[in-house]
Amino acid sequence: MADIDKRRTSSATLTPLDIKPILITRSVSVTGADVSGTSDFVQLELIPTGYRVVSLIAGHDATLGASCTATFGVSSTSATFVALTGASTAGAASYVAQSVPDVGTNTYDRYLWADIGGADQTATANYNYTFLLTPGPAPVT
Repeated sequence: MADIDKRRTSSATLTPLDIKPILITRSVSVTGADVSGTSDFVQLELIPTGYRVVSLIAGHDATLGASCTATFGVSSTSATFVALTGASTAGAASYVAQSVPDVGTNTYDRYLWADIGGADQTATANYNYTFLLTPGPAPVT
């Protein structure tokens, strides 16, 4: 009696996905002299073409000044800024997590920004952020 091979075979060739997520953790010192006036933007990090922010925790390790907050988001320029977080707490060290999916186009380089609002930043603080980037199209929302 001959052995019978019950393994399934397919004529299609399976190609493994070439997904290379990027995890970035950085700290950038920003002084009041770096940002003057309200609603100023600080460009923090380049997001390469084809990548999206899927998880972001960002904030500042000291107060920015009375009534001063930071909101973190992405765009190619500050004029097209899209917030991914809510505003940090004014008058204290504060961290915020991503609460909005990154659904912008990923056909060109973009940047992670901090939008300084509420009042002038009068103190020096480190902007700390950790974020995970993955390649791919916009998520379905």
